Amino acid sequence: MTQDLFAATLTKPNPNKSIEEKHLESNPNDSRKEIESAIQDALSSYKKGERCQRGTPIWVIGSAFVGNACFKCITGEAMPNEDYEIDEALR
Repeated sequence: MTQDLFAATLTKPNPNKSIEEKHLESNPNDSRKEIESAIQDALSSYKKGERCQRGTPIWVIGSAFVGNACFKCITGEAMPNEDYEIDEALR
């Protein structure tokens, strides 16, 4: 898949590791192909304007792993100050 699409962050860019690589470090039994597919599905939902139950745009990376929801609904935190997001969802 495209390294560029999955390499973005909100506050601390790391061009050396893609999101799926970071996930696989902590979850070595997961499938790269399934991770990429889940991220693509969540990004597609985001592009279609899908929102969480509060009416907020979904957080693509979190949604790829736990279902479509915003950052606050997924983490309970108000701001994604040091959490990753896909470049394409930030444009």
